[in-house]
Parts: sequence; structure tokens; C-alpha cells
Amino acid sequence: MTDKEFEVFQKLFDEKLLGLHNEITSGNKLILERVDNVNNTVLKQNSRIGKLEEYKEYAQGVIDKRSYECPHIPRFEECEKEIKRTKDSFDEAIDKIEKSLEDVLFFVRHPKLFIGLLVTLVILTLASIIEDNPFDIFNKDKNENKIEQIK
Repeated sequence: MTDKEFEVFQKLFDEKLLGLHNEITSGNKLILERVDNVNNTVLKQNSRIGKLEEYKEYAQGVIDKRSYECPHIPRFEECEKEIKRTKDSFDEAIDKIEKSLEDVLFFVRHPKLFIGLLVTLVILTLASIIEDNPFDIFNKDKNENKIEQIK
């Protein structure tokens, strides 16, 4: 490389570095502006939180005083006891109903078993009613019946 080429190369290199430096500087400025905006927002939020905490302390003081000064507190306690008694009586009634419906609930939970028992009962009833049933279930000897009829 000659000196002239080196100077041109040096000039281009300096211009490129200067451009990169300017881009980095502008990027840093943008980042700093955004950080400042975030910082300002956080400061505003902190002041709002402080005000809310002060109001919370004030409200808690009002609530604490009110529980001692309120003339309706005994009535509320009476209503609470009445609600509890009513709830207990409802629970007892529900337990009684559940106990009385245990048999029905068994068949509701197991409908296939219920249907199977019902079909079996119907078949056995029909088999006992029909005299010439195919299974000869519940039939005495026909000869015994004939002998008794003859006597």
C-alpha cells in the first residue's frame, strides 16, 4: 500500500468510526431519556403510594373507633347467632333427608344394578305365573297336583 492509499483508507476508517461513535452516543442519549422517564414515573407512583398509606392509617383508625362506638354491634352479633342457629338446623334437616334417601340414592348411583334387579324380578314373576313355563321354576310335580285333585 502506498502512502496515498493509506491516507484514503485512514480517512474512510476515521469517518466510519465517527459514524459509529455518533450512533452509539445518540443511542445512549435515548436510553438515558427513557431511564429518566421511568425514574419520574416511579417517583410519582411512590408519592401516590405514600398518600394511600396515610389514608389507610386514617381509615383504620376510623374503623377501630367505630367498633366501640357503634350502637348496632349487639344487634349484628344477635343476627350472626341467629344465622348460625338457622344454618345448624338446616344442616340437621339435610342430614335427616340424606339418611332417609340412602336406599333411593343407592339405586340412583347404580342404575344398571337397579334395572338388572327389576328385570330379574319381572322374569321370576312371569315364570311363576305361567303354568307351563320353560324353566319349570317354582312348579311342583304335576303328578302330585293331579293325585291331590283326584282324591
